Amino acid sequence: MKKGTHMNRGTTMDTTATLRNELSALTTKLFSYAGSKMKFKKDFDRLHQEFGKSIKVKTYVEAFAGTLASLFHNLAHVEAKRYIINDTNKRIINLYQQIQANPQELFEKFALLENEFQRIIPEDLRNQRYVKEEFRDNLFKANQDFYLEARAYLNQCPLDTNNAALFLFVMHHNFNGLYHENKKGDLNVSFNWSSEMINMDAIRRSIFNLHHFFTTHVVIFENKDVFELINTLDEKETFIYLDPPYSNSNIQYSSKAHSFNEVQTHLELIALCQKYDYVMYSNNYEMILEKEFQACVEFQRGNFGTKKSQKPTHEMLALVCHIKTSYYTSIPALLGIATQETLYMANNLSMTPVEDTKPCSVVALLNNAA
Repeated sequence: MKKGTHMNRGTTMDTTATLRNELSALTTKLFSYAGSKMKFKKDFDRLHQEFGKSIKVKTYVEAFAGTLASLFHNLAHVEAKRYIINDTNKRIINLYQQIQANPQELFEKFALLENEFQRIIPEDLRNQRYVKEEFRDNLFKANQDFYLEARAYLNQCPLDTNNAALFLFVMHHNFNGLYHENKKGDLNVSFNWSSEMINMDAIRRSIFNLHHFFTTHVVIFENKDVFELINTLDEKETFIYLDPPYSNSNIQYSSKAHSFNEVQTHLELIALCQKYDYVMYSNNYEMILEKEFQACVEFQRGNFGTKKSQKPTHEMLALVCHIKTSYYTSIPALLGIATQETLYMANNLSMTPVEDTKPCSVVALLNNAA
């Protein structure tokens, strides 16, 4: 962040250009997530450069929100009047809604959970990437129990600030940033056995940077299957970014959403988006998918969740424009005929601070913080 610029409650940026200089995937990162495009900004830039023009639209759609890294990668090249942030993961969308409405309360509750987790780590086991197996059933077992208790309450409690704090805590202590639900819709990812310190200053910065973006732009949150979402959005002047679960992969995140294991499902999704001016797509590289786009870049990334994580996979990032070139000035432009425009109003939400409290169990922590 530039010297002299503050992101405290109530501050605003002067221009979109300033905003782009201040916010990035790194300065808004809250957690790691399987499939995130956090490390691939240069590939986004490369694709936009190959495409060859800046983009201005009425609506930007982030159809598979995740960490929102791709949104901030694209902000350097795409301007919009409103932003629709969607994910089938209700807990991710709740997290972002709580950041918009209650960033201070959310941070304080997350800090209570994280501070308690750090407090019970034995001194000799602190700041270890992986605690040795010989200590997992004794000295470090209390930390695993605390994680499992937090995960259990995450699966039970309503979508509120407590849920958001628990989700953020669990995502920092689960295995490899994976997100997987059982048939009941419960998150069931195991503990990562790490005792490393969390950078709380970075978490707070990211929460308030996201809060700033969510409250100085027209941002709409949705929790829908992507096919349902697209059927409700007909604005032609739209840039939609699609980053569905990988084709030919067992990693599908949620049992309640469409499975993208088959390439045909990807083709159906791309076809449905032909009504939009711009469609950006990322996934495993498939030649049949590349043919649907005008510009495409390829890159390698490691697998995740297995011991073969160093073996790279071949991925693609592609973009197509569906705007037809006109060789004459339109009639409305010639005669000054007004066309229908949609006006959007930002929803300014206030923050609610919470009182100080002393942490103990997960239940007491969150009840005392309310």
